[in-house]
Formats: sequence, structure tokens, C-alpha cells
Amino acid sequence: MFTFTSMGVHINQNTQLSLTIENCRTSKLGPGERPYIETMENVKYDDPRTSVPHNKTRARIIPISNSLANLIEEYKKIRNQSDAARKQPPFLILSGQLPYQPLSLSALSSVFDTIKAKLPGVGRFGPHRLRHTFFENLDRMMKDKGYSDDQKKKIKNSIGGWSPKSRQSENYEKLATLEQTVEALSQFHSELEGC
Repeated sequence: MFTFTSMGVHINQNTQLSLTIENCRTSKLGPGERPYIETMENVKYDDPRTSVPHNKTRARIIPISNSLANLIEEYKKIRNQSDAARKQPPFLILSGQLPYQPLSLSALSSVFDTIKAKLPGVGRFGPHRLRHTFFENLDRMMKDKGYSDDQKKKIKNSIGGWSPKSRQSENYEKLATLEQTVEALSQFHSELEGC
């Protein structure tokens, strides 16, 4: 199990668990075509999970890094090595235990609980925290590259699967905003003291 973050893009845990193999265009790409993930509600396959993870955001196409595409390709091969896994609906992320059913929300939480137990001091580590980290880093990168506020909002809403005018991304980038506030105030005080 892995989370789509840092090497490409982070999408919410419900979306991750509802991804199918065909949602991940990571091979057999046309000339110049970049790998991507297409997020959407599952309307084709029966889902054996008690709590079905529904995509809470808009369907969208998300370009991903070549590194993430390679990782997904490796995972697809591992996922298809077992007859039991191949008999499951084609959800991308399966449980690591027989009969290798699609991974549930509670099982995903257990994965992160195990990581936290092994790494003391990690604190509130989980899929949602990774979403925050992704949008904070994206905001920092776009600020450094000189993107306008309108451009940043448009890009973040597209990646997040929110409506074009949504301010939802602001909930995910509070630390980056705080850093920029401190930077702006520090510069302001430096200019005042230089007068």
C-alpha cells in the first residue's frame, strides 16, 4: 500500500481506495503523453467493502511524475502475481492478506497506525496529514515561482477536485500561509527599521 504524494500528487483516501487499475495511465502512453491518474466514482465494478469509499471531489485528470508512474507499474505487477488478487474487482490497492480484497478505510488507518508506532514522534500522521503537506508544499513552490493568486487558486482547485471558485485549499495550507506572514512581517519591520 502506498499513498500518492510527494512523487506526484496526493489525492484523498476515499479516492485512493476507489482507484481502479484503468484509472492509472502509467504505461502504453502516446508520444509526448505524460502519465496520469483519472479520478472518478466507481460505476463499473461491484465493491465488496462494507464501507464503500466514495470519491468526494470532482472527477479530474491529474498528471503524475514518472517516478510515481514507475512505482504504480511495479505495484500492478505485484498485485497480479496472486490468483486470489486477480479474482478481485480491479481496484488498484488491495489488502496484503488473503483473499486480497480491496483495501478498506479501516485497514488504511491501521497502516498509518503501524507506521506511527514504529516512528516515535511522528504524531498525527495519516492520509489527511499528507494532503495538508502536499498543498503546503505546492503553495510554497508556486509562490517561489511567482504564480499569481488567481493562478494558484485555479491550479489548486483543479488538483483538489474542487469548484473553480472554492477556497477549500486554504484549509490545507495554513502552515505555508503562516510562514509567508512571518516573512512579510519580518521584511516590513526591516524596512521600517531601515528608515
